Formats: sequence, C-alpha cells, structure tokens
Amino acid sequence: MIDDDRLAAAVETARLPSRYTRAIRFQYFSTPAHVKEQRRSLVAVIMNNLVIKVANFSSDFPAIQQIRSLVFQSEQGVTVDLEFDGKDEAAAHLLALLDGEPIGTARIRTLDAQTAKIERVAVLKAARGLGIGKSIMVEALALLTQAKMAEAHIHAQTAVQGFYQQLGFEPEGSIFIEADIPHIKMKKRLSQPEV
Repeated sequence: MIDDDRLAAAVETARLPSRYTRAIRFQYFSTPAHVKEQRRSLVAVIMNNLVIKVANFSSDFPAIQQIRSLVFQSEQGVTVDLEFDGKDEAAAHLLALLDGEPIGTARIRTLDAQTAKIERVAVLKAARGLGIGKSIMVEALALLTQAKMAEAHIHAQTAVQGFYQQLGFEPEGSIFIEADIPHIKMKKRLSQPEV
C-alpha cells in the first residue's frame, strides 16, 4: 500500500492533471471491493482523454527528454550519455498527452527497409498500470505496419518482458546487460494493411 506522502510526490512528479489526482488517490486507498470498479472508471476516463501523437522533434523533444530523464535516469540510474545517444534527431518519436500534459513517449528507429526498432518506451511513474504504455506500443506498431515494415524489434528489460509478449513480441537469444539492466531481444512480425 502506498502512503499519502509517496502518492502525492508521485502525482506531483508526473504532473498529472489535477482532476485525476482524486481518482488515483481513491484507487490506492479504497476498500478492495471498490477498487476494481474505480480502476475501470479511471482507465476509461484516461483513455478518453489520452492523445498519442507523432512528435514534432523541435517543439516536443524537451517534454520527451524530461519524461525519459525521470524514468531512465532518475528511477533506473541510466547515465545521460547512454540515454541520449545522439540517435534522437534521426528517429521518430511518439508523445502521449493526458489533457495536454506529456506523460509517456517512445522512439522508433528504422534499421533497414523492412525492420524498425521501438526504443525508449517510458511512462511517468504515477501514470503506470493504466494502459498508457500499451496504447503507445499499439500506436507504434500501427505506424510501422502503415509504413509497410515487416518486423519490429525491441530490447526489452526482462522485468517487463511479459508486457511485450502480450503484444505479440517473441524473445530471441539470451539475456544481456544494457545500462546495467538485464534485457532480452524481442521481435514481432507485422501484418501488412489490406489495400
């Protein structure tokens, strides 16, 4: 159970719109019988107010950078030179906005004419577990399918391997260490849109 101070700090750090603060607080502090229904309601409201867009690099990158800094550097201890590796400008980025506030992101890089890699998938801590990461990934996969890519790759942290498997990614090879965190390569064959 999360205490009041930790929840308040998480909500503040994530800069979630204030109208969600009460619902999130209710989610953590309600009796178990009420939690399931409240969670369904909260997720429905969030999904109705969630926008995932292809980012404009020059205007949106500061928000993307802030999200990735909080998630990867502050939470996971990834160094700045590994997180910001010089490949951002040549990549496409998705930005998730909840009531206009940036709360999640992903980077997509083309590896070759048929293959792309989805990277730097991040959702602010206070907004996790509500389907936002899945929505970002679904959008990324839809964009790759539209672009007629045959395959999507990802280096998944082993702690969230199951999340990617639920999206149809299959592990490939052995676990390896990247940024001092265990990862596994995963890939997914993409179906082509019907013409």
